[in-house]
Amino acid sequence: MKANMVQTKLRAKQGIGMNITKQRGHILSISFFVALFALLSITAFSMNTAWLAQEKLKLDQAIEATTLAIGLAGDNLQDSDRQRIADTYKNAFFTDEQRNRVSIRVTPLNNSGSEYQVVGDIATELFFQSSLRGNSARIEVDSVVSAVKERERLEVALVLDVSGSMAPRIGELRNSAKNFVSTLFDSRIEGAQRDEQVYISLVPFDHKVNIGNNRAGWTSGGHCVHAYRFENNQAAQHILDLPNGGSTLFKGSNDCNSSQLLPLSNDEITINNRLDALVDSGFTEIDNGLAWAWRTLAPQWQGQWQEDPDRPLSEKVKKVVVVFTDGEGYANDAVFNRMCLDMRQQTPGIEVFAIQFGFENATLRNCVTDARHYYLANDAQGLQQAFDDIANRVGFTLKLKRS
Repeated sequence: MKANMVQTKLRAKQGIGMNITKQRGHILSISFFVALFALLSITAFSMNTAWLAQEKLKLDQAIEATTLAIGLAGDNLQDSDRQRIADTYKNAFFTDEQRNRVSIRVTPLNNSGSEYQVVGDIATELFFQSSLRGNSARIEVDSVVSAVKERERLEVALVLDVSGSMAPRIGELRNSAKNFVSTLFDSRIEGAQRDEQVYISLVPFDHKVNIGNNRAGWTSGGHCVHAYRFENNQAAQHILDLPNGGSTLFKGSNDCNSSQLLPLSNDEITINNRLDALVDSGFTEIDNGLAWAWRTLAPQWQGQWQEDPDRPLSEKVKKVVVVFTDGEGYANDAVFNRMCLDMRQQTPGIEVFAIQFGFENATLRNCVTDARHYYLANDAQGLQQAFDDIANRVGFTLKLKRS
């Protein structure tokens, strides 16, 4: 009896031990699955976060590229043109699979088209597509960028070859230059100081520059002048020395092209009248035009020109020279090359563009700011396109704003 009671107690203890072992097993199993679930959740979260960041970055890059491309293309785009640009960048940035999930749209913010918004979204499929609730794990990643064109003060010197070889295309030059002027004035922003935003000087040249009879006092003999003061030691002088008398005076005469230099002006009618008056004669010396263009822009020379109204000085003014020629003559190649370098390196630097008609001009190509500032035109259409492209590039400052 006593032995039976002992056996019963032993079996009870064994049963309790087995129950405890089973419970421990269950607890370990539950702990394992909880830990596994936590690990999978952390892994899924990390993978999804990385995936979302990658797709968001690519979407941001595509939208910024689209916004810049539309801005550089100018204000004359149609809605279909803007969307075509957006589709081009969508195709460039995304794979075939991603394109089905991406949308990029362009919306003008005003009637003028000078401000617009590029909106994009990408529907992202997450890893472990079904959530714990059994729903589809799909979210949308958005990106919005607005492009705003802002006007800095702009001063542009148009340096125009009016030598005798220009006779067949002087009319084309007039029209292209007038369209260029119109584009710059049309790009002004309405509001305070609107008329101070764009100033343009005209420097027609052949082998001399007609600076006007009222400036004959700057010379030793008339209003028709060369680029340099001394014929025998041109390299010793500085282009921006003021004509204060003696050796600083220019060698002048009264036999030159009737196309006259116009200092910086914000009067579009006056500028166009001077362009209409361009005539051809003489031969080409490009450094004549470039030197006098620099003088029209140089702060040191302000007041010499008796500007009406006096243009306000500003450290933020953007200064640009646009040279057009169908020739390649220079009075002094070495001084011309140094002048080009000095113009680019001064503070503020002058941005130099050039349009060469008919053939390559290596010396002039080396003068411009960089390769994208040099244009080769072979006909009237190419000439107009070059002027249009330059006008759109210098006419505004494009700033991106994220919403």
